[in-house]
Amino acid sequence: MSAIEKQKFDREYLDLLQKKIESNKATTEEYKSLDFFIKSTVDIPNYVLNSLAEFNLYSYQEYIDERKKDFSPLKSKLEGQVLGRITGAISALKATL
Repeated sequence: MSAIEKQKFDREYLDLLQKKIESNKATTEEYKSLDFFIKSTVDIPNYVLNSLAEFNLYSYQEYIDERKKDFSPLKSKLEGQVLGRITGAISALKATL
């Protein structure tokens, strides 16, 4: 069993994860854990990665790096659309707990 599979997903963890994602402090492992939890809860594989792919980003690290840029044509779209999807998914997951 991987570390991601051993992660305890509770409201407290999801609240912390949401804050870290909103402030762009989440690690790639934390994004992977979110994708794992979404798949194991609602059977949607690679929810976050698929959202990123719509913007030609194919890894969690590319997303993190793009959000760190001072100016990027993608940044406002990523902040609005992808971040909105991720925080919406976290809110939905919290409602299932």
